[in-house]
Parts: sequence; structure tokens; C-alpha cells
Amino acid sequence: MAAEHSNESNIELAHTLAKLNNGYEIIPHIPAPEDNWEPQLALGIQATIGTAWWLATFLLYIKNTEKDMDLTALNGGTVFPIAWFWERVAEPNGLYNYFALGLLFNFVFYGAVSVVEFLAWMWYLNNDDIYFAAWWFSTIGYYGSIFGLALPWIFMAVYIQD
Repeated sequence: MAAEHSNESNIELAHTLAKLNNGYEIIPHIPAPEDNWEPQLALGIQATIGTAWWLATFLLYIKNTEKDMDLTALNGGTVFPIAWFWERVAEPNGLYNYFALGLLFNFVFYGAVSVVEFLAWMWYLNNDDIYFAAWWFSTIGYYGSIFGLALPWIFMAVYIQD
């Protein structure tokens, strides 16, 4: 099989296959923990994206069609989503209760999980203190991401289906 790949452009693959065919054990290079930036970079990127999403949902409302109305407060004025959902969450027999609940849960859970993860990550990068970041990412951040961050999406799906 190594002979098949020897003419291809991936010479490293041909050498690896030749070693495997000849019974050599291939030991992968594992960097030392202090030199491995990939996990903290992945956690930082996802915390940054979650924080950007949290901030974007304060101000952005994208209409599905041109005929859709702007978000309006109960007094008739046009408002941002951050102001809109506080009124509509408990509106009796409201058409937008699930949408407002989705925005409310987005505000609460993304703020409690992603924003704090982002701040913990920044604290870690600037102070080299891993304890708070490690604790937050492995406890509240982990379970909050699984259970809490799903709620806004579930309520938005219920609103769309309704």
C-alpha cells in the first residue's frame, strides 16, 4: 500500500504507511501542557463568540420579510430587542410571549455563561491565574452551556412553530 502512495504529493503519508507496514510503532508528538495553547484558545474563541452573540441580540432585530413590523413597545414606540422583551414576556395572551422568553433567556444565560467565560479567559491571559477560569469553564460554564444556552433556541423554535 505504501508503494501506491509514494508517487503522490503526500510523501509524509507514504512514509507513515511504510512504517506501519514494517511494524514500526509511531509515537505522536504530544506537547507539554505549558506549551499547548489549543484548549485555552478554543475556550476563548467560543466565549468570544457567545459574548458577541449576547451583545448582538441587544440591538439587532432582522425582519423576515419587508412587511414585518419593527419591534414596538406597548406605548407604540420603536425599541431595541433589549427593551422590547421586558414588556412582552408577561403580556397576557400576547402573540410574542415565546419570542420574548427566548430573548430573556438569551440575555440571562448568555450573560451568565459566555460573558463570564470571556472575562475569566481575559483574566487568565493577563494575570496567568488559571484557578477561576478552570473552575468556571468546568462547572458553571459546562452545565450552563448544555442546559441554559439551549433554552433561548428552544423558545425561539416554539415561537416559530406556534
